[in-house]
Amino acid sequence: CANAVVFADGTLGPGELKHHPGPVGASEVSAFAMNIVALGKHADMIEKYGQRLIDRAVDIARGGSGRVAAAAAEPQEG
Repeated sequence: CANAVVFADGTLGPGELKHHPGPVGASEVSAFAMNIVALGKHADMIEKYGQRLIDRAVDIARGGSGRVAAAAAEPQEG
């Protein structure tokens, strides 16, 4: 999680490190790796948990915090 934050602005970090570019895609790869680890911890309910991760990602992409209600993660019938 910390790696994703450190590289989020495209640099190696704060202070003197902000003058040096970070690895391309480092923040995204860190976030992806965290999601894979999370899926592994919930392997018994991978479909439901996978949908929750997607819902969180969409919320973040829309400017939210990624904190979605559990009820919102449930598939809707209809």
